Amino acid sequence: MAEVTEIASVSLTEEASPSGKTREGSLASKVTSSGALSLSSTDAGSPNEVTSPSRCFSSSFLASDEEEDGVVGISMTWTEEAAADAEERGDIGTAKLSLQLLASAFQIPHPEKVGHGGEDSFFIAESGAAMGVADGVSEWGWRFDMNPRVFSDELMAGAQTAAEQGLRAERTASAEERAASAMSFGHASVKAFGSATALVLVLNSQSAEAGVANLGDSGLRQFRRSSAQRMEVVGQTKEQLHEFNRPFQLSRVPRPEDFPRLLAEGKKTLVQVVKRCKPYTPDMPSDADLYTFKVEAGDLFVLGSDGLFDNLHDAELCEIINDGMVSASNGEEAQPPAAPQDLAKRLAEAASRKSVDRTSTTPFSQSATAAGFDYAGGIQDDITVVVAQVVRA
Repeated sequence: MAEVTEIASVSLTEEASPSGKTREGSLASKVTSSGALSLSSTDAGSPNEVTSPSRCFSSSFLASDEEEDGVVGISMTWTEEAAADAEERGDIGTAKLSLQLLASAFQIPHPEKVGHGGEDSFFIAESGAAMGVADGVSEWGWRFDMNPRVFSDELMAGAQTAAEQGLRAERTASAEERAASAMSFGHASVKAFGSATALVLVLNSQSAEAGVANLGDSGLRQFRRSSAQRMEVVGQTKEQLHEFNRPFQLSRVPRPEDFPRLLAEGKKTLVQVVKRCKPYTPDMPSDADLYTFKVEAGDLFVLGSDGLFDNLHDAELCEIINDGMVSASNGEEAQPPAAPQDLAKRLAEAASRKSVDRTSTTPFSQSATAAGFDYAGGIQDDITVVVAQVVRA
């Protein structure tokens, strides 16, 4: 059973969907047993459900009623108003922030996984100063009849708790140490069996640094304006792979004392596989690569699961971001899109389109070819994009 989480002051906008319906209203929410975040509107009409493990203060839902599309987009946003509220409550420490992140996320589950919201998860801390992405391993679903999303949700929920506690405590630890600590705590707090890749970012606004812990093949890109009109990649993480298509993963595997309960639940295959498994050294949070990125006002961070970075090259990410820049006027510099959720949505949708293109050259097809496989085009997968804009407080 997933932990029930209440959300305060949430608003829903069902935008420009193919059905043509547009509605706004206030919501009540809870995390359901499947790990989905159920948002129930208080206005007229039937409830809407979207999936996300994260607590936020502004969210929008875009869903296609066309079954042939099979695309559900989920957008969660952290706003300046929410950041001010969090600071007033003391949720981000007493020190005045010199820089902060305005963040938003957008998800598109794999078409075959829309029913349970896919297996990716993410969080955006209530301060906006920490966020993360996790990608649950699908084998736990098709092979062992377990929901891989539960593991990734619990991992992100634990990382969010640790990150927020670290921010409130105003510790002397560096940003990357806080990110590593959040990942470690998140992993230790997981109760479900499963596996996932993970990436956590924590902002230290006083030192103007972002610390990142990354384990597996989720990724991050940092963009900065190089001229009045162009943003380009100035920082990035590298994927961690044991071999092609086998990324590092955090996991929780049953122990002998768990076998009776699992057998009673009908998980015989899982118990048999674990019993036959040879001793191995699992990937741990301590295996994560750690990064420190210097940040400036105007920078953009894009965090994503491999569903984003397997399908779009960095040059394509830059093109999408630059297409959304507000043109310069009166000698002023061009600005990124006013709403990070717009950019997160555009990036996710571009990756989704490329995932069904069987002719183009993609990062995944290049990696597959390098590994000796005959493969062309994109790859369908869950897609999660978190976009964070660095702004002056």
